[in-house]
Amino acid sequence: RVARLASYAIQWDIAPSPPSLALAGEGSAAALYPSRKLAWLRLLDKSKLLVRVLDREGRPVADATVRVVSENFYRMVSSGGQGEVLLEVKPGSYTVEVTKEGYSPWSAVVKVDTPCYNLTAVLSRVVLRRGVVTVRVLDTKGNPIAGALVSFEGASAALARTDEQGYASLELPLGEYQVEVKATGFRSGSIGLKVDVGGANATVVLEPQVSWVSFLVEGIELVSVEISSGATSIELNASRGLSVPLERGVYSFYVSAPGYVCRSNVSGSVLLTGDGNITVRVVCESAELLRTSSAERVVGELSSRVLSYRKLNASVGSVQVTLVNGSVVDLAALSLDKTVVVEFFYTQCSGCRDILPTLRRISAMNNTLVVSLTVSPYDDYAALSAYTRENNITWPVGWITSSDILRKLNITSYPTVAVLTNGEVIFIGIGAKPEEPAQEGATSLLEVEPPSVLSALGEFYTPATLITVGLLLSAAALLAGGEHAEEETESGVLSDTAPLLALHDSLRSPDSEAVDQDAAEEITPPWESWEE
Repeated sequence: RVARLASYAIQWDIAPSPPSLALAGEGSAAALYPSRKLAWLRLLDKSKLLVRVLDREGRPVADATVRVVSENFYRMVSSGGQGEVLLEVKPGSYTVEVTKEGYSPWSAVVKVDTPCYNLTAVLSRVVLRRGVVTVRVLDTKGNPIAGALVSFEGASAALARTDEQGYASLELPLGEYQVEVKATGFRSGSIGLKVDVGGANATVVLEPQVSWVSFLVEGIELVSVEISSGATSIELNASRGLSVPLERGVYSFYVSAPGYVCRSNVSGSVLLTGDGNITVRVVCESAELLRTSSAERVVGELSSRVLSYRKLNASVGSVQVTLVNGSVVDLAALSLDKTVVVEFFYTQCSGCRDILPTLRRISAMNNTLVVSLTVSPYDDYAALSAYTRENNITWPVGWITSSDILRKLNITSYPTVAVLTNGEVIFIGIGAKPEEPAQEGATSLLEVEPPSVLSALGEFYTPATLITVGLLLSAAALLAGGEHAEEETESGVLSDTAPLLALHDSLRSPDSEAVDQDAAEEITPPWESWEE
């Protein structure tokens, strides 16, 4: 048999009679009524609530605020561009409120008891009364804050920014508002404000955002810290646990302690924004120990690179010199907390360039200062600038202001290098050993083939024969020109060094003789001049 099935949509406010049979299930039930009518019932557990917002002419009101509230439910949504809001709610009673600036508020209490519930809110236009609101934003010192963002929430919503004097002004509908102010480098602030027909004025004071700067000191219990920002600075004593709050700005830190050399992990200027904190680690070491250590390294380096030297402990008093940048410094005073290396030279001294690689290495040492001073009055600013540029000199260069230092230290040969520490000269080095890097492919003089004209000599081409011939030629040269040798040497030195400070006397000094003797000990192969 084929059973015919049919479904009907029925709606009874009151059931016609008690069912003859009823079966209940979870969330639904079935009932048999007279006339063989079978009904299936489902419990209503959710509904669709549609709210349409219209004006008096029936046109949608866009962007109205719709609030739906019940004992266990709260939603606040916008009506959007179509003026509609669709929410899914449980059956029950709800309060619906609709507001829109320029319209009178609307509200209603509805009972949602169908799968779909439609509600229409009709708003009437009103003329809003407004008042002028002025908010001024200041810092804790009473200075105006420009560019602060001022937001208003309440009867209406609005935003404004403060001008150079810290003012923000605008018209707002009458009512109560919550005002919030934000500015870069400051903590946000807020106040309550009521706008009436006479307007409203308010002042908001913002506290600055700060960065905490912590000092960790090693090697000493207490140091002096100078914190500067622009034209202002503060001085304080820092220990191992000191922390200082600093407002937004660019800061520099200078740390010092009597008798100590202090270094920190913060160098130069630091921008503090208030968004984070920093830690300044300070390490202090005894200046005397550093001076001794650096002086030993400097003396060790120079001892191996000069031709002759002597160690001493000679106090020279004040040694004032003028640098190329125009500043006048006292080298003896500078040597009280560091090792000072002074090179005496002149720009036309070819041997003076041989000491530059050594000075360049020394200038990179910690707690060490290198200064090069010319002794020639003909080395003007242009000459020294060119010499500095051509030789890539990175340390200070200048002139001696008096020749007293040369006389006190008996400096008569160049280059001469003096080492000062604690106001005393402890080392003087004379001359320099050239530092010429070996070139690839260079051929030793011992490997040079003799000229072809000599190859025919055969068995006469021996070292003994060459030495004998060389001695005979030297003797002949001395007999022929010996009587004029001293005169030519004397006049040649005077003509080359006339601009210098009596340099001709240096040729007879013990130091110069030592230099000449060392140079004479270098044996030159006699065939080195054959090519000539």
